[in-house]
Amino acid sequence: MVKFSNYTAISWDLFDIDKAPENTHSILVPQEALTEFLGKITDDNSIIYVEITSSVSTNPKFRCLVFSNVSSSYTDNVVVLPKWSMNKLGIEECSPVTIEDIHNLRKASHIRLKANRSDYVKWDNIKELLERELISYKCISLDDHVVIYDVDFTVTRILDAQKMMMIDCSLFNTDVNIEFDRPDDLVELDKLKMERAKIQQEEMERQRQLIKEEQDRQKTEEEERLKRLNGPINREQIAAMYDKLFSS
Repeated sequence: MVKFSNYTAISWDLFDIDKAPENTHSILVPQEALTEFLGKITDDNSIIYVEITSSVSTNPKFRCLVFSNVSSSYTDNVVVLPKWSMNKLGIEECSPVTIEDIHNLRKASHIRLKANRSDYVKWDNIKELLERELISYKCISLDDHVVIYDVDFTVTRILDAQKMMMIDCSLFNTDVNIEFDRPDDLVELDKLKMERAKIQQEEMERQRQLIKEEQDRQKTEEEERLKRLNGPINREQIAAMYDKLFSS
């Protein structure tokens, strides 16, 4: 493996706003690094995997990212990255980065995606579109984004052939089974339904409690009334009866 340190990372927007590809998974590296990386390719079935790390990364979950669509930046010491990848690493423009070629990146067997909208369920060829897009990346990492017709898919799980979880993987010359989590908008709809059901349940419970309290009050009043009618006559009541009798 060959490592190049003390490079400066900038976004595609800062490098060339007119040529900045939207939602790209492509990077540019200095020619010296690209030449070294290409020199390690031994046959037509080999490709470059470049790992990007930064000593100033503020995201403990993702301190490195892997890319395979690599070209020359034709500038000294400058690495051009997609803006989303800089956000993912937690680095700013002109942050220091290290790039390194890696070998034997494990291949994915299953990838689970979660969309921000449920529009895609109406598309008959959604898996075909995603497979084509993913294959063009050649590798992908957990929490990466894939955009198809303005629907943003997030990678939520990656498994290899042995069903072992991975953070990043190769998509080169491999068949990947794509699965889906429930889309964000439907999850929010489910939450609203659950909240409404909870409010309705609480209101029904309150009404039942009010009815029970009223029934208990009426029962207590009836018991007190019966007690007054059927209870023992005390001495004061007897004296009052005699006084009333003799006074008449």
